[in-house]
Amino acid sequence: MGSKMVKIALLAFLLLALLFGLVIGFVVISLDSIAKGAIEKGGTYALGVETRLDSASVRPLSGRFALAGLSVKNPEGFKDPYFLELGDGKVAITLESLSQEQIELPELNLDAINVTLIKEKGGANYEVILENLKKISGEKEEDKEPDPAPSGKPEKTFVIRQVNITDVNVKANMIAGGGDLTSVSMKIDKIELKDVGEKKTITADKLAAILMQALITAIFEEGGGILPDDIMGGLKNGLGGLESLGDMGVSFASGAGEQLQKLGDDLSETLDKNVGGAIEDATKGLGGLLGGDKDDEKKDDDK
Repeated sequence: MGSKMVKIALLAFLLLALLFGLVIGFVVISLDSIAKGAIEKGGTYALGVETRLDSASVRPLSGRFALAGLSVKNPEGFKDPYFLELGDGKVAITLESLSQEQIELPELNLDAINVTLIKEKGGANYEVILENLKKISGEKEEDKEPDPAPSGKPEKTFVIRQVNITDVNVKANMIAGGGDLTSVSMKIDKIELKDVGEKKTITADKLAAILMQALITAIFEEGGGILPDDIMGGLKNGLGGLESLGDMGVSFASGAGEQLQKLGDDLSETLDKNVGGAIEDATKGLGGLLGGDKDDEKKDDDK
């Protein structure tokens, strides 16, 4: 009788262990699917082009989250399929943080990024991306609550203490009016950001926009004397139309980063001056065409 009870108890234990394993497996698969969907949805909305992720692996018990095969498609009309491709990303997580409305992450690492900039007679892919970023990066977030998720619950928000973007490879293709193709390449070893989401609320789409803006800002800063002038001009104008990273509470972690931070503020100021000067010049020119110059009219009357 005792032996039979032991067998029954052992069988019950095995069944419970199997059930527990199935539950844990289901939860892990669900987390992977949820994370993958959030990244794809947030990136697609923020950038205005399809964002795809091959896989997301969420392992809260071991404190690990990894993603692989992230790609951002080019806008329609461009022959190259992708604007950006990411090799892999890793971040430390805790089960406790995932249960909170605001998820705080100590570090996010993104490695092996390929970016292709294309300038053609009909337009540029980076100009489309930067224009799409305006709907998020240009928004004023003070006193704004996160938009509700499709489930009706508030979206998760993020604070990331340190972001490391490493091994960035940039290829720029410019097709001139005559059809000649100019292709140049450059590399950025590392971009560091800190306290992302500390001062302003950021959701998944806002995070995607901030990371893309920081990446393009670094490309502009490092591209002087390497990238064609037309591409540099397009990057400058596009970045100048966005809210600065500093105003969004994002700071660069290194001395070089401080220069990039100042660059974002200078771009906005330069754009305002250029627009104001262009309007003034156009007004003067229009006045001359319509009514002539008052001084010239006076000289003619004196004669």
